[in-house]
Amino acid sequence: MSSNDTDTEPYLFVEKCGSTRGNPIYVITKYIPAMNGYSSRTREIRCMDLGGEALGSYKARQGGCTHIQFFNQPEYLNCTGCGMEFSKVMLRQNAYIEIKGLPS
Repeated sequence: MSSNDTDTEPYLFVEKCGSTRGNPIYVITKYIPAMNGYSSRTREIRCMDLGGEALGSYKARQGGCTHIQFFNQPEYLNCTGCGMEFSKVMLRQNAYIEIKGLPS
C-alpha cells in the first residue's frame, strides 16, 4: 500500500501505550484523512465501538464498555475494563477497515 492510499482511506491503528504488572496495554485509534474541506482527525476507539468499527458486527456492538485500553492475548485482544474479547483472526481477515499494528 502506498502512503497515498493511507492518506485517502480511514484506518485503525493499534499501538502500545504502557503496561500493567508486565502486561502490555494497547489503545486503538481511528485515523480519518482530510476530506471535502475538513481537516484530518483521530478518534480513540472504545471497547463498545470496536466490533462495529472493525467488523460491522451487530453482536459486537451490543456489548462492551467505554474503556479504550486492551490487553494482547495470543488469539484475541481483551478489554481492560469488562474483559470482552476481540478475535485477532477476525480483525485481520474480516475487517471493513484496514487495521495497522495489530500485535501477534
